[in-house]
Amino acid sequence: MKLAFIIPRYHVPQAGGAEILVENLARELVKKGHEIDVLTTRAQSHLQWKDEFPSGEEWINGVRVHRFSLDAQFHSNQFVRLQQRIERGWPLKPREEEIWMKGSVHSQELYQVLENEGKKWDAFIFAPYLFGITYEGLKVVPKKSFLIPCLHPEPYADLKIFKEMFQYPRGFLFNSYPEMKLAKRLFGISDNHCEIVGMGFSDSISMGNGTFRQKFGLGETPFLLYAGRRERGKNTPLLIHYFSTYEKRHPGSLLLVLLGSGTVEELSIKTNVIRDIGFVDRQEMLKAYREAWVSCQPSLNESFSIVLMESWLAGTPVMVNEKCEVTRDHVARSKGGLWFNNYFEFEEGLDFFLKNEHLRKEMGENGRKYVLDCFKWDNILNRFLGAIQKGLRK
Repeated sequence: MKLAFIIPRYHVPQAGGAEILVENLARELVKKGHEIDVLTTRAQSHLQWKDEFPSGEEWINGVRVHRFSLDAQFHSNQFVRLQQRIERGWPLKPREEEIWMKGSVHSQELYQVLENEGKKWDAFIFAPYLFGITYEGLKVVPKKSFLIPCLHPEPYADLKIFKEMFQYPRGFLFNSYPEMKLAKRLFGISDNHCEIVGMGFSDSISMGNGTFRQKFGLGETPFLLYAGRRERGKNTPLLIHYFSTYEKRHPGSLLLVLLGSGTVEELSIKTNVIRDIGFVDRQEMLKAYREAWVSCQPSLNESFSIVLMESWLAGTPVMVNEKCEVTRDHVARSKGGLWFNNYFEFEEGLDFFLKNEHLRKEMGENGRKYVLDCFKWDNILNRFLGAIQKGLRK
């Protein structure tokens, strides 16, 4: 098939889950002989949103990537004020929602290509749901469009403008059962338009030489690992607060190691038991998963959670926030970890893993088996292509 993915950023430093998902899908589809294009912007940062990449085309792992300039009016002061109101849960009038959407990520150059050259692709796959490029692009090519929403409970999902947008695509490609359940409840879409796809993983992972502990001077103390963006939206401050409390009650038992991009105010307090290592390359991150005693994903806002799968592939169990239906569902299905609802459950979980090494390893292996059984690339691609073909026949 000849497919086009439309996403605001692609092959960028410090990519988020949607970017990683789309890039991996595109790469694996090319390996299977499909012709894949990506239509994206010139932006690198999800915070600054400005043109940084050169415009034009480049080839990345067999995928042809077309980069277009962002529209100049992006992120006006009015947009920022409306966004703050949305994040606080304040309702907007329909006209205000339209103004907010106009201030989102847009590229008229990209829309023009969809309008003028759309016939040369069999289908268009948009991701994620939240951005102007998805909203406007779906309106240009609705009859051949599919959406990977990367949806989770958040104030933006309650906007009426998205309920309208979710009526455009021919089909929806979800990352998990809880995500699909949420979309059906919010937007009234039918089972006939839905497919659970997610992302595939391979058992063959090269980690190189040396150890993570040695490189970063962690000594022999077991460590709890957090990998991902360090920000409030991922609940990193809560993890730091919980771990700081745990350290006061159980001094010297564990270290907390933080990997990833971003900063949080709580890290301004220097401590020997919280090691903020920052962004590392993929091989170092995989070593960290392998050497961690347990990894923690405290976020409430996940549609899949790649970091859980990577931790399990390394044989390391996980702790997740009970309030996140997606990560809790993965843990329940895999028997690969524990969830917590408050500090005392967090403490009990850490103590359990420290005192029961046999069960810790067993949970890690349960998680590894879950990933390899449920997220093989061949199965993922079959579900993905089957959903596209089914949607195009409607």
